[in-house]
Amino acid sequence: EFGRSVDVVTFDHEGVPVELVEALQAQGVAVAPGAVACWFAFDKAVSRRSLADLGFPIPAFEVVSDAAGIVQFGAEHGWPVVAKAARG
Repeated sequence: EFGRSVDVVTFDHEGVPVELVEALQAQGVAVAPGAVACWFAFDKAVSRRSLADLGFPIPAFEVVSDAAGIVQFGAEHGWPVVAKAARG
């Protein structure tokens, strides 16, 4: 209902589920930024992979799921490392 009562719905926080943006757009609600932009902006892993695929120079990175993955990355690329959550 809210989406139909305004011209555009916008989000300024990466904690918004992209699926919500997709659902609003599917219902015809104008959302800015749109879902595709949100995938890149809200998820560091998606953003980094996309930039790397396009040939942009970026630091070495790896998506890991546990501390062992961080240790392995550090062993391969050197210490210190920066570990960040992909989202949030």
